Amino acid sequence: MRRNPWGGCGATPGVTARSRLGNKANRRGIIAIGSALAYWSIPLQAVYCGAKSAIRGFTDTLPSELIHDRAGIGLCMVHLPAVNTPRVDWALNKLGRRMQPVPPIDQPQVPARAIVFAAFHPRREIWVGFPTVVAILANRIAPGLADWYLAGSGSILGRSPANRRRPTRRPTY
Repeated sequence: MRRNPWGGCGATPGVTARSRLGNKANRRGIIAIGSALAYWSIPLQAVYCGAKSAIRGFTDTLPSELIHDRAGIGLCMVHLPAVNTPRVDWALNKLGRRMQPVPPIDQPQVPARAIVFAAFHPRREIWVGFPTVVAILANRIAPGLADWYLAGSGSILGRSPANRRRPTRRPTY
């Protein structure tokens, strides 16, 4: 699987190919997968947050281009909360303890249901879960307050209470 510079799997070629095929189908749509961290970047997740911000920026520019081309393609961006995925085990970790997403951590079924919902009920954006809503709105209302809270509470690290665990495969750099 090839990854583009934003961390998305083939997002740009997929969008381009879908745009060319747009007039051949009755119902068309693009679902972009985002994160609350596209709105509110936190330390130790800078690369992930940057990738999600880039996808959000790309997705924000796309509707005007699709309207201009009269492509008839819908677009929805689904912003996910922390999800229990093997991403933290694949990344190189030199902190001495196993990392985890900032809790609460949802199971993969939660975003899966939201993505299926987005496919059948088009909207511009869908925020999945209460933590996503809180993170996005807190950043809009008082971005500095949230930064001070994270810096003081120590939850900025997102460390797992478990001891250091060996990754099941070689870490990705």
